Amino acid sequence: MTLAWKHTPLPQLLSFHAIGRFAHALAAARFGPPLIVGAYALAAVASVPITVLIALAGLLFGPVAGSAYALAGTLIAAIVTYYLGAWAGRDAVRQRAGTRLNRLSERMGKQGIVAVVVLRVVPLAPFVLVNLAAGASHIGMRDYLIGTALGMGPGIVLAATFANQLVTALQHPSLGPMLLLATIGIALIGGSVALQRLFARKEPT
Repeated sequence: MTLAWKHTPLPQLLSFHAIGRFAHALAAARFGPPLIVGAYALAAVASVPITVLIALAGLLFGPVAGSAYALAGTLIAAIVTYYLGAWAGRDAVRQRAGTRLNRLSERMGKQGIVAVVVLRVVPLAPFVLVNLAAGASHIGMRDYLIGTALGMGPGIVLAATFANQLVTALQHPSLGPMLLLATIGIALIGGSVALQRLFARKEPT
């Protein structure tokens, strides 16, 4: 890899600008958006950290399109892993999930949308594990999807916008982009901390 990086066009092919051009060309293609969402969902199902995927979507496609791709891919991945949990069965998921997540699974079955929103806001377990536990619980798909959208939607928009604005501020440093970046960062961190404190008090022990 070192030799290839030094003596071939690989650095140019894998530069951020080259990847960005490819991403925009793919988004403009007829079947580009479904392919982007599908690749995002596949990566999320494969346990690539969801925050990394959201940031990449914002970096490559901008705050509006990136947020849309990230939200669509997140919901598709949530549906797929929900049904994987339902297919595997409650006993199989409980053996692998751990005691705490099993209690949260029971809570989802009883409290529905509110419990899912709490789990999306407060990072108590990885994205895929929460989905598997939801599928193994008694929560219905409708409540599960509504809770996922409500719990993750605002954070996806803020995170994608922050990632995109960060690159803009680094490439063209000026007061305006820096202030906007700081405002988004404060909203993202402050809102997350406030919601975590609010919902953590309601978490079963």
